[in-house]
Amino acid sequence: QVYAHSAFVMGQPEASNRPVVAFHLTARNPSAEDVEVAFMVAPNLKLDAETRRQPPKGVEGQWVAAADAAACVKACERSPTCLAWNFDATAPAPTPCQLLPAVAPNQHHNTTASGVRGAWAMPSPATLTLDRGDRADDPWSGGFSLTGA
Repeated sequence: QVYAHSAFVMGQPEASNRPVVAFHLTARNPSAEDVEVAFMVAPNLKLDAETRRQPPKGVEGQWVAAADAAACVKACERSPTCLAWNFDATAPAPTPCQLLPAVAPNQHHNTTASGVRGAWAMPSPATLTLDRGDRADDPWSGGFSLTGA
C-alpha cells in the first residue's frame, strides 16, 4: 500500500504549500510478527518558515541587509557562493540575512525562515521540478521532480 498527501494543488502553484509525499510500506516477514517500514520525501523549498539551517562548525557565512525573508532569498540568488540562507527576524538590523556557502540540515526555530538555493518550475501541467543547477563542487546541485497523474 502506498499513501500520498500534499498541499500541492496540480497546476496551481500559487494555491499550493510544501510539496510533500509520504509513503507507507507494510512488509511481512516469515515470523509471526508483522514488520512496518515507513519513509518520507520532503524536498527543501526556497523559503521554509520557522526553520533555521545550522551552518557547520567554522562556517559563519555572510550577514547582509534584507527587509524580509523574500529579500534574503533574492540576496542568495545574487551571490555566487550562496547555497542556503537564514533570515532571523530577531537579529539586529540592518543585517538579519545570513548567506551560507553550504547546505546544512534545517531545524525548527520560531523566529527564523531559511531556504536552499534553487528554482521551482512547472515544465508541464502535472509536473513540479526543483532545479538547483549543475555545479560539480556542490553536492546539493541537480534536480528533483514531483509528477502527478
